[in-house]
Amino acid sequence: MYNTFTILTFIILLAGPIVLQLFLSRKENKWFSLILPIISVIISLIPILFVPVSGDATIAQNIIQVIIVEIIRNFNTLEKVYIV
Repeated sequence: MYNTFTILTFIILLAGPIVLQLFLSRKENKWFSLILPIISVIISLIPILFVPVSGDATIAQNIIQVIIVEIIRNFNTLEKVYIV
């Protein structure tokens, strides 16, 4: 029973956002298809608050480091936003 519940929960958590994105993408207003990617980017920006700052690096180097990491982490999201 426990394994069945776990598998069903996993499937719902995995398939739910995909089905929601497909539903929102088929709406006539293009902004509906951007709701989940925008939420994804906002949530991914939260860890920036906890990025350690190197004492030897300049402020510009630290900012560039954070930007590069965020671009790598959000590549798929950014790709979806600019293709639509």
